[in-house]
Amino acid sequence: MEQRRLGRSGHQSSVLIYGVAALAEVDQATAVASVQLALDAGINHFDVAASYGDAELRLGPWMPDIRGRIFLATKTGLRDREAAWAQINQSLERLQTDHLDLIQVHAVGDLDELDLVTRPGGSLEAVVRARDEGLAGAVGITGHGHHAPATHLEALGRFPFDTVLTPLNWVLGQDPAYLADYQALATKIQAQDVGLMIIKVASRRNWPQPDAHGYATWYEPFDDQKRIDAAVAWVLSHAEVTGIATPGDVRLLPPGDRGRAAPRRDRPGRGRGGAGPRHRLQLTVHQYPDLTAKDAGSPSSLRRMRPQVLSWLDCFNNRIGRRGPVSRRTGWSAGRRGRPRGGRPGLRRPTPARRMPPGRRPARTMPREAGRV
Repeated sequence: MEQRRLGRSGHQSSVLIYGVAALAEVDQATAVASVQLALDAGINHFDVAASYGDAELRLGPWMPDIRGRIFLATKTGLRDREAAWAQINQSLERLQTDHLDLIQVHAVGDLDELDLVTRPGGSLEAVVRARDEGLAGAVGITGHGHHAPATHLEALGRFPFDTVLTPLNWVLGQDPAYLADYQALATKIQAQDVGLMIIKVASRRNWPQPDAHGYATWYEPFDDQKRIDAAVAWVLSHAEVTGIATPGDVRLLPPGDRGRAAPRRDRPGRGRGGAGPRHRLQLTVHQYPDLTAKDAGSPSSLRRMRPQVLSWLDCFNNRIGRRGPVSRRTGWSAGRRGRPRGGRPGLRRPTPARRMPPGRRPARTMPREAGRV
């Protein structure tokens, strides 16, 4: 799992941050399986909030075993100083720990909310007190909505927050006004050495129906692997981003071991009783040294990426062709049926494009393994 520095806190956070909101309405057994999967994949940063149902209670039993090796963050969404102070102490009890690595004022998405937080007697005073008394190591701010980047830019002018958690995805990046606000925030963040975390990376749109939700997320997420891969790569191509929060539903994380997809018959269904999507958000994220934001901007552009990236996606997502994934070094693909005729044992050359009569376009111009993304 790639790690990036979380601003001036100095912590090397995994680029995937476990969104503990996914545990808000699950039983303890489901929570144990999901958290173990995250730990096995190399996630070392967990983000929760007091308002996330039973999420803090589900994560708390893990603390005696893992507290020393994870970065633990929670949030208070209350706006009054005394109420927020009481909620912070309650979170410490629920999480079964005596200190947090990060305490954040939560859901500050517009200037009216920011005024409530930063006014005399506001909740900012409570989180600063928690830091000053050793209950938290750093202070951050989070927010949702189209005004969040501009609001967080203003917040950094009022108080030196250590971290910011704000929305960004490819869809929002196509809005010139939103992108301009985000870029201004990114410039300020880099100048102040603030840790930047991103939410809603895999968001497709708002739920089209207010009651018909297939997932526990606040938005309708992408649940096909091509678009998830493109969305994750696009956000992580921004150098100022430390990490991205995983979606708030355990069914959007792979149920198998270390991000490997489980057999289709064993996968949980979509919503309640429906047929589930075929692929899930992968927990292991590799660097894409030759991938630009433009390249990752749309799922179809994945087919134009370098062959080694394509073969990695094929291999990791368990969508390899009949002859196995293509080797980066040799261009050979691993055979599944013993030794091929000639060549190296256990390896087979990808099948070339079929020759066609002059004047006709071949049906396939790429090896099967390189074309499956």
